[in-house]
Amino acid sequence: GDRAAHFQVSALFFWMASVKQLMFEDNQFIRSSMARLLGTDSDLCDFNFKVGENHEQLPAVKAVVAVSSAPLRSMLFDPRFQSCSCELELPHWDPVPFKAMLGFMHTGRLEVEASFVPGLLHLADYFQVEELKRLCETWLPEILDIDNVVEMLMTAVKVNMTSLHARCKAFFAENLEAILTRGCFVQLPADVLLEVLNCEHLAVEEWTLYQGIKAWLVANGEDPTRQLLSCVPLDYLSVGELDIVRKDGLVPETQLLDATLKRLAGECPGRLFCCFDELNKGEGITIGDNGQSVEFGNTSNGGSVLLTGHLTNRAKAYLEVSFVHGSCSDCSYIGIGLPTELIDDLKPIAFLCRAKKYRGGVYSMYGRAFSQGDRIGMFFDKCQKSLTFFINGESLGVAFSDIDQAKEYRPCVSGDRGSTCRITNCLPWPPTEVQ
Repeated sequence: GDRAAHFQVSALFFWMASVKQLMFEDNQFIRSSMARLLGTDSDLCDFNFKVGENHEQLPAVKAVVAVSSAPLRSMLFDPRFQSCSCELELPHWDPVPFKAMLGFMHTGRLEVEASFVPGLLHLADYFQVEELKRLCETWLPEILDIDNVVEMLMTAVKVNMTSLHARCKAFFAENLEAILTRGCFVQLPADVLLEVLNCEHLAVEEWTLYQGIKAWLVANGEDPTRQLLSCVPLDYLSVGELDIVRKDGLVPETQLLDATLKRLAGECPGRLFCCFDELNKGEGITIGDNGQSVEFGNTSNGGSVLLTGHLTNRAKAYLEVSFVHGSCSDCSYIGIGLPTELIDDLKPIAFLCRAKKYRGGVYSMYGRAFSQGDRIGMFFDKCQKSLTFFINGESLGVAFSDIDQAKEYRPCVSGDRGSTCRITNCLPWPPTEVQ
């Protein structure tokens, strides 16, 4: 069903007794009495707000509103309003959250649909109802989703709520592929959208990103920052996609020509750079060739080594290695893992030599076996949260489909004692997808 926010100031029931005095306090009685003023007994209210384009009439007790909000107190008791002292028109506000705010002022209780909470936060901030503002700030991150993140982000910017702002940016970046397929993102100001697109980790295909920015330009006209299109890595687009970009006329010809020549020449952009990490390797492992090869010494006993570069930096990433010397057994694998203080404690998500995959202590059959000289590839698709392995350019199918994209996984390799492994390819896509 529809979600609703429920906030209620707890009723206090207590009594104090002394020789001469008995005290009893029932907040529920006060709350229910005040609630009737806004409902069945609204004729007892001494003031009306006319809110929204249709001037919806919302009754209130003037004194209660005045003690709850300093700005409204100034309006209600300003001499300029004395000629119409029984009503105040506020046509630019939404009556639904405004009614919820009045209810909170009178009863300390709030009930409103989740979709109206961003507007309620804006109201609470504007009219300085601090307790209501704190309640909204607490609950907003809990209801954040793809459909409301744009409104949430704009609200966070308006009210200068840094914690919600940061949470919305992170959520936006993690779900950008899906968000760009919804038209509401074009409501974002250019500087706010640019701030999101400059996040380090964006889960989005380059072509989807270009199409999204193009849609924003169509909806808003000129980009005042003149930087949105620069967020699209043109040299990751296919030759066919670059031709469409050229016809759109949004990108300078010189940039398009440079990107097209790189693709036609078979050059791959080097954003995803990997090399074996000297600081994250097992005992007896030697790294050479400027970090492009690793030798598992006679004492390493199948040790592991991480590679530099977080695999989750890109929407798609493909790494390929080959065991060019020595034998391959279940000690030989390629996969991903999270850095640990002790490399021996590494718990990889991996494809093993003898047609097995491994995760969380569980082995299962997968693909086919690889051996010395084979090229073993690993493809991470952030948008699909999947990990797929290849042998000599041939896909073995998706091995894992629930990779946590929020974690900063790094590629890792392990080899048999005496074997040597070399990085053979480092691409933004699998070889079968290069166009």
